[in-house]
Amino acid sequence: APIAMVVVFLLLCTAYTGKTAVRNWAWYDDNKLFITDVETSTESMKCNLSAGGSYLNLYQKEKNTKKKNKYLKKAELHLNKALALGRSDTDTWSLLGRMYCYKKDFVNAARCYTNVLQGKPDDKIALENLEMMKGASVVEANRLIDEGKREEALALAQAAIVDDPNSPALLNILGRLSGEVAA
Repeated sequence: APIAMVVVFLLLCTAYTGKTAVRNWAWYDDNKLFITDVETSTESMKCNLSAGGSYLNLYQKEKNTKKKNKYLKKAELHLNKALALGRSDTDTWSLLGRMYCYKKDFVNAARCYTNVLQGKPDDKIALENLEMMKGASVVEANRLIDEGKREEALALAQAAIVDDPNSPALLNILGRLSGEVAA
């Protein structure tokens, strides 16, 4: 019986040593670890949030446009899954805001940062990002006007005015475009 226990113990040690050795490559860096973890724990809010953040980090560092777009899509997938699984804290909304900013969807980015401020009203980064998103919506709407994409500019300004109803710049754009697009 003692020999059988030693054999079982050695087999267990060997199995766990093998499992650890196989997983060591995942510890190369945080991005690799979090992306590997979400493949194992697909329904984990934390793993999806961490993987989404890792894909945003990879997006930010990548130079290749095709890879950047792939990383951004994966970030969106995992962050939205974390939200769908019930994770709606300030970290989730902040990463979603960053992702929408990268997509140049400034209206949704601003809404995410507004959600951050509901949980942490004094979050200086969220306050700064929210102000930048409001300005970015104006810049983007003017760019669309310059490119002759007046309907898109109008839709963007109409969406942005919901979050910033007293914005002189947005009201100006809406006033300029309302007659043109309707005509």
